[in-house]
Amino acid sequence: MNDEAINYVMWKMSDRLDNSQMIRLQQTLEEAFRGDRKGPEKSSEELLEHFLATKRLEGRSEKNALPVSLFDGANAREDRQERLCDEYG
Repeated sequence: MNDEAINYVMWKMSDRLDNSQMIRLQQTLEEAFRGDRKGPEKSSEELLEHFLATKRLEGRSEKNALPVSLFDGANAREDRQERLCDEYG
């Protein structure tokens, strides 16, 4: 029964979502039907990319949205911030 419901929702949403959104929807539905609400662990880089995507949707610049303390003391983080801002900004 759960598989049928998941397939139905996926079919109804297929014309509205792109591939990555469809994958996430399927994962979420499977988690919901299993009762597993914790979800998969995300790396810091994935969390940062999701945060920046949210800020883009809100119409904010990544350069203004990121707190400076997030990148203090780590050249790798500063390089990643610059790369992400150049890529998306």
